[in-house]
Amino acid sequence: MLLESNQGWKHSDFKKIGIYLKGNFYYKNKLYSDIAAIEKLYSILVNKKLEFVSNKEIHSFVQEIRGNFSFVIEAKDSILIAVDKIRSYPIYYSNGDKYVSNSLKNLKGAIDNLSLLEMEMSGFVLNDKTLYKEINQLLPGEFAIRRSESSTFSRIRYYKYGYTDKTYNGSNENMLMGQLHELHIEIFSELIKFLDGRPVWVPLSGGLDSRIILALLLECGYENISTFSYGIKNFWEIRNAKKIAQKANVKWHSCIYDPRKTKNEFNSLNARDYYRAASESAVPAMNDFYAIIQLKKKGLISDDAVFINGQTGDFLTGGHIPEINSNDCNVRNLVNKIITKHHSLWSQLKTKTNIKLLSNEILSILNLDADDVISKDEFAKLYEYYEWQERQCKFVVNGQRIYEWFDYDWKLPLWDDRLMSFWETIPTELKVNRKLFRKYLELYNPGLLFDLKLDLPDYRHIPWYWKVLTSLSRKLFPKYPFQENFVNYFSTYAPFHPHKNYWSFLKESKGSRNSVSFHAKLIVDRVRDVG
Repeated sequence: MLLESNQGWKHSDFKKIGIYLKGNFYYKNKLYSDIAAIEKLYSILVNKKLEFVSNKEIHSFVQEIRGNFSFVIEAKDSILIAVDKIRSYPIYYSNGDKYVSNSLKNLKGAIDNLSLLEMEMSGFVLNDKTLYKEINQLLPGEFAIRRSESSTFSRIRYYKYGYTDKTYNGSNENMLMGQLHELHIEIFSELIKFLDGRPVWVPLSGGLDSRIILALLLECGYENISTFSYGIKNFWEIRNAKKIAQKANVKWHSCIYDPRKTKNEFNSLNARDYYRAASESAVPAMNDFYAIIQLKKKGLISDDAVFINGQTGDFLTGGHIPEINSNDCNVRNLVNKIITKHHSLWSQLKTKTNIKLLSNEILSILNLDADDVISKDEFAKLYEYYEWQERQCKFVVNGQRIYEWFDYDWKLPLWDDRLMSFWETIPTELKVNRKLFRKYLELYNPGLLFDLKLDLPDYRHIPWYWKVLTSLSRKLFPKYPFQENFVNYFSTYAPFHPHKNYWSFLKESKGSRNSVSFHAKLIVDRVRDVG
């Protein structure tokens, strides 16, 4: 086990068995952490001969436990590795030997050029591959075992989002909303018990998901809450977040990002070290990074703070399901929508050859043939499953690395197993555009935070002359990507661009979608340079 010791993993050589654990889990509704969790893993997964129990028994156990965890167990000449249902803490392994690690740098091999292409087009690497050949990663809801008689790991999937034995029970919308509310209260009551009075920090925007976090904490009676918002000066979401915090009567801190300062911070030693550590399987998030630095400098965050953000409320509740025309429900259209949404960071990379490579990989992940015919519900289910495995559990969950870098705990209650189980059975027509969830907020108004009149999105944060030029360009040259090539450097995500100045942006901006495009390219260039 080649483990990075500063990444929060617990280790115990328990009765001659090496057990490594990160996070904690609930088993039969009882919380297990630290040594108690290690003892429970031993008692369930290791038999009297100090060998692993059967794959069926392992499958049953990991399917039943819930929480944010990963673990590795070494028993005699065998190794068992497992991650939770959202891959909270990545695990990498080499099939050619017995090496397992939480860091790719410990297992580096020859560069995989297809994986580099996927990273540059998507911001993450597809399936169980990594940037290096013969080095794999566990997928969400997966464990792998290498027994003494085997020369390779056997990977076993114990959970796939949307592929459940449960079916929609036919409840009407009012009953479903009641079930959802009861589930929210159950999850947040359990969370509050876990928090035990510790200070909670909520990154608050004007959207629904961070607001539901704050609302349900208040609904369940939690008081030790601070909120913060960040972004460029005059950003409309910050104004809305302030209104929400004032209505909730909680502490609120505004972290205004000056793009010049964030660029300087991005090139600091601390940020570079974080960036390397968090960019092994996906583009690292930088959004909360600069805010936490500001808040720490002011001495506002205590060491026992817990960060709770709104991931991934919009995905589970149906906000990412594309508009689907019944006449277009075929696999080719599904693949095209996936590529357009998730693999288009650079337009010039969308060549026929590259699209063919990506299409084949997508078809393999979904176990489909290009000529298959699918229903509208199957289209939505497959689309969500793909995004869950490839983008959400790699790119989005990777944002939690920020809090770990600063030695803070985090929780993702909207990714709770029980919410996943609820939403994966809801019919497509009740999820598209978050229909059922929006009705729930209107009816229950948790925390009394969803009847506020908030500002609509505006563009005050973009210099006026760029708005004028963009408008003229759209009238004169409607197909020319003027905004992408010239204006995005000054837009909402201006503080997150890695460029040292505008001129370096201009040299590279052609074909880019957003700031993530440049970070994906930066990672690929670095890997190629290092080799």
